[in-house]
Amino acid sequence: MAELGQEINDLYRRGADFYFFGYMGKNEREYLAQAGRQYLQDDPQIIKELDPLLYNMLNDRFFNEEFWRDVL
Repeated sequence: MAELGQEINDLYRRGADFYFFGYMGKNEREYLAQAGRQYLQDDPQIIKELDPLLYNMLNDRFFNEEFWRDVL
């Protein structure tokens, strides 16, 4: 899980150009929370268009049942 934390941190530290909601820039936790909210409440394709790296991380890990089967 430490690798996932580092990946989130690396994505966050790319800077404000990748904060498609202003609140995402507050800290790494808000970055992830706002991205997850966007993914679940709206169309995930919006994230894919705005930030493919973030989309891939969310899609391949957070919202991937197989990933969690291996973790849990």
